[in-house]
Amino acid sequence: MSPNGSDRLSISIVGPSRGHARDASGCMSILAQGGWHVMTEERDLPSAYYRALEAGMGIVVPVRDHDGRLVIACGPASDNSPTLDEFLAERPIWPGQPSVMAIRVCADGLSRLLHRALLKTEGIVPYLFGMSVTDMPGYMDGQIPIFVRQSEHERQPAFYEFAEGVWLDAFERDWYDARLVLQHLRAGKHVAVVSPELHDRSHMELWKRLKTLHDELGDLSSRLQLCTARPQDARAFFGV
Repeated sequence: MSPNGSDRLSISIVGPSRGHARDASGCMSILAQGGWHVMTEERDLPSAYYRALEAGMGIVVPVRDHDGRLVIACGPASDNSPTLDEFLAERPIWPGQPSVMAIRVCADGLSRLLHRALLKTEGIVPYLFGMSVTDMPGYMDGQIPIFVRQSEHERQPAFYEFAEGVWLDAFERDWYDARLVLQHLRAGKHVAVVSPELHDRSHMELWKRLKTLHDELGDLSSRLQLCTARPQDARAFFGV
């Protein structure tokens, strides 16, 4: 892996709650997968994402194309899928630091549309991940940060030297340890850890290990993120 000390955009800046100032260093970010949904049916709807943003969390948003437009859809898109432009235009903007918006790119060939939509945003700090390896060169102009995925099936992340961060996943088992996370952090990367419940496994053992690491990292912990379907529980557990 090629270390890259560049820090084009500081993205781990989500505060504990709106209206509460804090030092941006020394605090992990919570990314709400599907937003903060009260009911399962609300998952991936704008209301769930807005609720997470209002609480000062980051969000993870799946984006694909439908009839020439970018839409928010985890699965196949339809005419009823909310468009990304509408979501960005209609979202409330709260005072305080911007919130992280991690966009999972679910189709190839979207780089121009995504750049056009995201470069004009306010109150959101976006980054992109999940695109296919063959599609990645279209995102390497440095305008919007990208994260590259690393998992038990992808031990060497493609285009690591161009990435702002690493999307650290574990589909079948917790295959990595704290040394790998530290390696990325010391190389100047951000690290987004995917919580095991998103793959139908218990999350608590990893959360315990991650909390120990988080508490020992000091300022480096501001580069650490947790992507979870349990954002309220994660906030309470990690005290962020």
